[in-house]
Amino acid sequence: MIEALAPKLTEAQAQQALAPVLQQIGQTTDSSALRALRGALQALAAKLTEAQAQQALAPVLQQIGQTTDSDQLQALAQTLEALAAKLTEAQAQQALAPVLQQIGQTTDSDQLQALAQTLEALAAKLTEAQAQQALASVLQQIGQTTAPFALEALARALQALPAELTEAQAQQALASLLQRIGQTTAPFALEALARALQALPAELTEAQAQQALAPVLQRIGQTTDRYRLQALAQVVEALPVKLTEAQAQQALAPVLQQIGQTTAPSALEALARALHALAPKLTEAQAQQALAPVLWQIGQTTAPSALRALRGALQSAGGEADRGAGAAGARPGAAADRPDDRSLQASGVGAGG
Repeated sequence: MIEALAPKLTEAQAQQALAPVLQQIGQTTDSSALRALRGALQALAAKLTEAQAQQALAPVLQQIGQTTDSDQLQALAQTLEALAAKLTEAQAQQALAPVLQQIGQTTDSDQLQALAQTLEALAAKLTEAQAQQALASVLQQIGQTTAPFALEALARALQALPAELTEAQAQQALASLLQRIGQTTAPFALEALARALQALPAELTEAQAQQALAPVLQRIGQTTDRYRLQALAQVVEALPVKLTEAQAQQALAPVLQQIGQTTAPSALEALARALHALAPKLTEAQAQQALAPVLWQIGQTTAPSALRALRGALQSAGGEADRGAGAAGARPGAAADRPDDRSLQASGVGAGG
């Protein structure tokens, strides 16, 4: 309600609305209530005085230092994000100490995700020394945790910190992620690791990219699960390497075969997304090879979601064909709520495999 009305409120009305919100933030520890209050606080943030911001921050920072409940930590992190512009350097340090302590001590995936989100909210206010301190804790956890969604959150926190990774630190983080990718079979976990790889502020060498690519391509050739194919294709997309003719064939063959055989709209959608992810890695000839089964399926299917996904795959493959043909001076080609780590483990498709 407050979020909808906030733009219309006068200064006096905003202050009247803020009073109970600030009082409740200071009193509640319920994560759902905190999220609702954070929405109201975010809507009214422009109207906050310095004194009100400090009034709201004090209990939030205190609770961050005291709780280990992942839901509550996440709600507190979101509240902190709404107030981040008002943080002083001293408050950032006050919040940082317990966050880093918990990052260093916990092995709980959900807690790590919430703590990484808190660190992201604090990042802009950290000094160079504080950022380096945070960097060390995050890198240590990246090396220790095996939970894909926690790794993704930690990689985002690493990206947000105002500190440069040394070459050794970058390689340390990359090695951990590449190792996890080589060990993981669960589709959603693979997608999380691909995002973590993209978020990591470090560049893979050609040798590292090829090292990571080999087991992924091998698994693409072995699986018939369309959702796993989509996830594996996203990992390929995240790697900064152009596929050789043999590698592209290895990746494309099972995807194109299933596109040609399936009629289920959800399956076509997943396979089209896999092709969309692979398209930037293809040569002109490889992209032309991909067009035929996609065009055939567009002519067969009537499901809107599948048609949208197939159209996206067609545009991606067609774009690659056009670029290759243009470069060669030839005729242009044709163009046209995830689960978390805990629920993955509970369903028996954890990160390992």
